[in-house]
Amino acid sequence: MPDEQIEEQQPIVNILDPEMKEEIDITLTKGQALFIFKILEQNIQPRGLEMVEFAYDLMKRFDPVRSLLDKEVVSEEDDDDDKDPFTPEEPKIHDMSPKNPLGE
Repeated sequence: MPDEQIEEQQPIVNILDPEMKEEIDITLTKGQALFIFKILEQNIQPRGLEMVEFAYDLMKRFDPVRSLLDKEVVSEEDDDDDKDPFTPEEPKIHDMSPKNPLGE
């Protein structure tokens, strides 16, 4: 039976256990925090009231990271403030004439 693989069972961690509510300090770069925030934002799917509360608390802790994203969006929008959205731009004219006229 050497071909059979024995699966190691990972210990189950109860993240709702009161022991797991003890806070720890961790230092992340802005990029690391943004990376984790994006993963959580896309994949967190709490089920049940306790897990919804857990997920809400977790995401609230990433509010400073969310404000970083908001600043990036605002700075991109500020670049377009000079343009009046109701003033039409001059139409673009494309030269459709052949570069080498036929018959020459």
